Amino acid sequence: MNSVIFEERIYFEASPQDIYSLYTDVKNWNQWDKEVDDSHPMGDFEIGTKGILKPSNGPKSQI
Repeated sequence: MNSVIFEERIYFEASPQDIYSLYTDVKNWNQWDKEVDDSHPMGDFEIGTKGILKPSNGPKSQI
């Protein structure tokens, strides 16, 4: 099985705490990222946890 790695960078001014609170609230990513239709973790937000992401213009994928 081949793995694919995606990377994207954006720049803006915000505190690390603000960014972390948005990033860890996976269920609400679509509230601030209009390219996300649905997202949810399959467990607590921690190293190794998987989840599901459905982008607006793409297939549902495991993250």
